[in-house]
Amino acid sequence: MGRLNVFKPQTYMRTNTLLLSLSTAFVLLVGLVGCTTAPKETVSMAEPTGQFDLAKIRTEIQALETDFGKAATNHDLDALLEYYADDAISLANDAPMLVGKKAIGEHYTKNLMGDKKTHTYQTIDVFAEGTLVVETGKSTVTNSNGTIRTGKYMALYEKRNGQYVCLREMYNNDEPSQ
Repeated sequence: MGRLNVFKPQTYMRTNTLLLSLSTAFVLLVGLVGCTTAPKETVSMAEPTGQFDLAKIRTEIQALETDFGKAATNHDLDALLEYYADDAISLANDAPMLVGKKAIGEHYTKNLMGDKKTHTYQTIDVFAEGTLVVETGKSTVTNSNGTIRTGKYMALYEKRNGQYVCLREMYNNDEPSQ
């Protein structure tokens, strides 16, 4: 006949007490080791890290915007499209989402190439993290008759091969379109 397993409460209690003691010791040991390990350096978005020269970045972005304004004024589609990454997305004023350089170029050909306007863009602020920069700015378009239309924009750039290219942008006029 096989051996009968008899439940013995005192054996059960000793095993549970031993397991509880070992578990508690393990948790305390891990906690102590965790407390004595040097903390990793963290970077808060609210605090300047000193890694970025925002004045220099702002100057670079403003130069891009100045060149973009000249290209728009001169109807230079090739120069306008150099501003964008191949995978750029533009959220244009009063238009559907434009995905890629081809769609952006078609939009400019349709809406910009025949006008007699002067386009200027002013960088208001830049925020940087890694290779990415977000710019906020304002635009001014002056018609040949002197009528001025202002607007605002936000653009996301990435530094690729040593220069910033626009990945995403959105813009709109301050006044409703006529």
